[in-house]
Amino acid sequence: MKTRLRLFAAISTAVLALTACGSESGSSGEKDLYEFTLGSFNGEIYVLDYVADKQGFFEQNGLKVSFISPQQGGASANTLFLGGTLKGWPGNPAPIMQNIAKGENIKIAGWLDNWIPFGVVVPGDSELAALKDRPFEEKIKALRGKKIGLTAVGSLVYHSLMSGFATVGMTDKDATILAVGQPDSGIGQMEAGRIDAYVTYSRTDVGVFEQRVGAVQFVSLTGEEAPEKIRAFSSYALPVLNSLATEHPDVVSGYVKAQQQAYEWTKQNIDAAAQIVADQVYKGQYKEIIVPALQKLFAVEQTYDFKVNPQSWNNMANLVVELGMVEQDKRSTLDYAKVVLDSAKAN
Repeated sequence: MKTRLRLFAAISTAVLALTACGSESGSSGEKDLYEFTLGSFNGEIYVLDYVADKQGFFEQNGLKVSFISPQQGGASANTLFLGGTLKGWPGNPAPIMQNIAKGENIKIAGWLDNWIPFGVVVPGDSELAALKDRPFEEKIKALRGKKIGLTAVGSLVYHSLMSGFATVGMTDKDATILAVGQPDSGIGQMEAGRIDAYVTYSRTDVGVFEQRVGAVQFVSLTGEEAPEKIRAFSSYALPVLNSLATEHPDVVSGYVKAQQQAYEWTKQNIDAAAQIVADQVYKGQYKEIIVPALQKLFAVEQTYDFKVNPQSWNNMANLVVELGMVEQDKRSTLDYAKVVLDSAKAN
């Protein structure tokens, strides 16, 4: 009798253990995925997010990803990120540095150099277009008094434009800056003659402007023609809240790993990746524009494999201080050793 009781108890314990295991892992027996919402927008620069999603790299690394693309652009994404709605908000680190300087506890989990091609497009038949081959300084000064559209004041494109203005002694008061929304809205505003120029961060969007309204790229704000000190705006960072990095380091490492896998896959599969971007962002259109945009993007060697190069970080930190985006006495809050996760520091 005692033997049977002991056997029954052992079986009961085993059943309870299996039940507990099943409740932790889900009915499929697989580990539950962490809900991870990302802020992503138009353009080929977000290709890694979309590829990681469609190719299953996020899921392989324990993440269930969804995307939010606020119509108001980076300013809204920034608010959602600080509030925790967005777990990740990849993009130019300038607004993140501003957040850190204001006391927000944010860490940098990854980084890419020379990734964001900020630029200005103008109508092809405009007086500005006639100057598109002139020197950078002359072209920026030609924007004085013009109506310039962009996603939102305070957005990444806004800061990039202001950096270009600053190199020639101009400010936002020297032009009429209009928050017209995403590129589709910008195309409509340009076609209606309500704006003289539109600021973008994507070669694909430049190509779409060219195809739909005969626009041309007027000036690059981060390319080789731009002054060297503002080219740091092409940097692309993977910020996360410190609370997430502390409480769920495996989630953060999985996020970065998925990005790395997407990078390697995309580099070898440009055509397929272009189709993914087209389907995700452009309703299946413009693949013929996206392909060369991706080819240019991946032609740049990423020496540090998503690690944060101290020089790149300091160049960007110094730039935001010089532009007045962060006060000089707050520069110490942007210390590389404190802000960059150990796992993301370049050797």
